[in-house]
Amino acid sequence: MIRTAAIVAGIALAGVANPAAAQRTWRNDGPPAGYPSAMLWPVNDSTDIHQITLSAEYSAALDAYIEFATDHKVMGMPELYHRIERYRPELAGAALNKFIGEMKPGQIETWDGRGYKGSFTLIGTAPVGPFQCRQTQWTMAGTKGKATVPRLDCFNPKTGKWQYVWKHVPVTRKTGVPHR
Repeated sequence: MIRTAAIVAGIALAGVANPAAAQRTWRNDGPPAGYPSAMLWPVNDSTDIHQITLSAEYSAALDAYIEFATDHKVMGMPELYHRIERYRPELAGAALNKFIGEMKPGQIETWDGRGYKGSFTLIGTAPVGPFQCRQTQWTMAGTKGKATVPRLDCFNPKTGKWQYVWKHVPVTRKTGVPHR
């Protein structure tokens, strides 16, 4: 009994004596060896997939990809090229997340559109904190050049489904500086 009390007291004192040890988190530990893209490592810790936030660097890459992959109409709403002609209608919405959850590492999905070619590749299956996750690389190439962006999909144990991690630190388009 005395020995147990001493161990508990020692653990409590270790946390007080070394506050950095008490603050250790999976985000601060950084991505595991071989993690495919530093942009896809969260800037926060969360036990809720909806609250995971990716970096301003990711936000800038996503903005550049969306700008490249958008058909800017003179009248009406701009449209992402891959939505104008669905490359595989059966992969609309949540079906795409499920498909990514079933892909094999290195597997590539491709499609052709009006004046462009698109693809995404499963580049990693590394966990992010407590979550089982998959990392993909999206590429769009056409007459105006080529753009790529990584994407993170994680399995949500609360819903039993794969979902896209979409939150990111926004940046201003002109300066690339994170909004505050």
